[in-house]
Amino acid sequence: MCAITHWARVLLGIQVPRIAGSLPKQNRHRSQLLATASERIMMMSGLSFRVAEREDCEEILLALRFLAESLGVPARLKSTREDIETAGFGPRRDFSVMLAEVDGKIAAICLYFPMFSSWMGKPGLYIQDLFVHEEFRSARIGEKLLRHVAQAAGNDGYHYLRLTVDHGNQAGARFYLRHGFEPANDETSYRLYGPAFEKFCRSGN
Repeated sequence: MCAITHWARVLLGIQVPRIAGSLPKQNRHRSQLLATASERIMMMSGLSFRVAEREDCEEILLALRFLAESLGVPARLKSTREDIETAGFGPRRDFSVMLAEVDGKIAAICLYFPMFSSWMGKPGLYIQDLFVHEEFRSARIGEKLLRHVAQAAGNDGYHYLRLTVDHGNQAGARFYLRHGFEPANDETSYRLYGPAFEKFCRSGN
């Protein structure tokens, strides 16, 4: 489940110093007077990326809760801190999380895990969750984080990214289309879990 809402806010109250030799104020375009919100954030702050550690489990879970709430389906999130810690930082390592930080504060998360396409004969990464905290949604941090994950994947021998977008998440769909992702119109995703999974496992014995 991936959700990103972009370009939502403009930071207020930031003074932009007048540059010597510039045109009079009345002749200058507004864009020449004020930096965009994303430019201000990047000027004020240092953006960095790192792979999450066990100590980040609470922050990861918090981001997932915000993501579920933003999609209007908070009850669908069943994961606990213990689930995240066991699956992400236990012996098997079922997934990894890349964090984007601004001045040491977590701004966004990307949760992903390896997959393999038997038809392409190539490994790739499945992007399970991509979430940007509201206060950082004007600085293209989601795009930068996803690109960083893609670059790291390419360096490690992975060849593609794959993900799904909730039907009601039009902003997320537009984001991925804008960056070159294509909808998989030739297939439908199916799932088997809960009682249906348990029944299937028991049947036929």
